[in-house]
Formats: sequence, C-alpha cells, structure tokens
Amino acid sequence: MAKISELADGGNLLNDDELIVLRAGGNVRATVANLPQVDASGNQSFADNEKATFGAGNDLQIYHSGSASFITENGTGNLLIKGNNLLLRSDDIFVQSEDGTANAARFNATTGATLYRAGSPKLATSSTGIDVTGTVSADGAE
Repeated sequence: MAKISELADGGNLLNDDELIVLRAGGNVRATVANLPQVDASGNQSFADNEKATFGAGNDLQIYHSGSASFITENGTGNLLIKGNNLLLRSDDIFVQSEDGTANAARFNATTGATLYRAGSPKLATSSTGIDVTGTVSADGAE
C-alpha cells in the first residue's frame, strides 16, 4: 500500500509543491503549476485570464481578463440560465450580436428601453410613451 506524505504547509497543495505519481512500471515526478488557490472556506481564486472550464471540450469557460469578466459557451448546445426569479442587476444592459458590433436591445434604468433592428434603433420608451423610427404596421386595429 502506498503512503501519501504530508504537504509542506500541512495540507494545502501549493504551486511549488512536487508530486510523485505512483504507477506500475515506475514513478513519475511532476511539479504543480498555476493551481487555483483555495481558501479556508473552500472558495477558489483564479488569477486574471485563468479560466474555470467545464465540459469535455472546455465548452463553458468563466474568467476575468483584468478589465472585464466573461462567461463563454463554445459548445454545440445553448447556454441556459434558469431560475424562478431571474434578476439581472445593472444600470445598463445590452443584448448584442455575437461579435459585439450591433445592438439588438438596450435596457437602461434611467433612459428606458430601446429595441434595434440590424443595429439601428426602431422602438424606444420615453417619459411620454414610445418613440418609433420607421413605419408602424398594425393588423386588426380598431
């Protein structure tokens, strides 16, 4: 039976700790590098641009670049966010094209909501009602 020796600091695996992997045919020596840090409460910390990845092909990634935070889904399926009450808290929320070059919708806590078509504003709320850019078509209006 193999015995696992104590870690240098008494129980936390650190980036400079050396591991010996026991396997049939010989041991393999490896050094740990760039591990996320785990605090006493079990929370993990990642440095900027280090990613928490999920899925066989790293389909879901969560990371911080140093100036912005990202949740990226690169798999073949959809990114589903579910909840009985889903709250997005921000003064300014944009829904944009995948490449970020065109707005589809903007929801601003102060100025209201704007809907876009191909990046051009078409319907916006205002303090007096709505503003429409372009033609309004209505069916069945009395």
